[in-house]
Amino acid sequence: MRKPAILIFALLFISGCGFDLNSGENTIELPNTYGINVEVEFTTPQFILDHQVTFDEIKIHYTVRKNDAYVAQVKLYVSEEQYADAIQMPGDEDVINVMLGVNENEKSGTVTSPLLVQILNNKQPRFVIGAQNLSVNPVSSIFIDVDITYKGSYKL
Repeated sequence: MRKPAILIFALLFISGCGFDLNSGENTIELPNTYGINVEVEFTTPQFILDHQVTFDEIKIHYTVRKNDAYVAQVKLYVSEEQYADAIQMPGDEDVINVMLGVNENEKSGTVTSPLLVQILNNKQPRFVIGAQNLSVNPVSSIFIDVDITYKGSYKL
């Protein structure tokens, strides 16, 4: 009786496990960049680089908010580049691109990022995320509430 249970456990252990993880909500405050890109370099976690982690999908649930009566456009993008240079290249992927009109205080949505999935699955050690806030009000900030869902599998 014990051998079938041990065999099933061993098969599950060897074949891998799926995951569906949620980051929890985080808020990004993005001051007015006057249309200039601001980029940040991210390092891929060592666990992902060292293990057989495969991502199937990355969903980004977002709410973009403003607290003034002016028009604003905000954009976040993912880049395969490994070093920040404040230049959005043609192959970079716009993840969030939202325009808030005078009478709009927030917009929400869910997007996926195939490029980010590709970067992580290729075990690229670094990547860049860029942002831009182009607002009419020079002192305005945009707030982006982000909750990210990661789906995939890993083998031990």
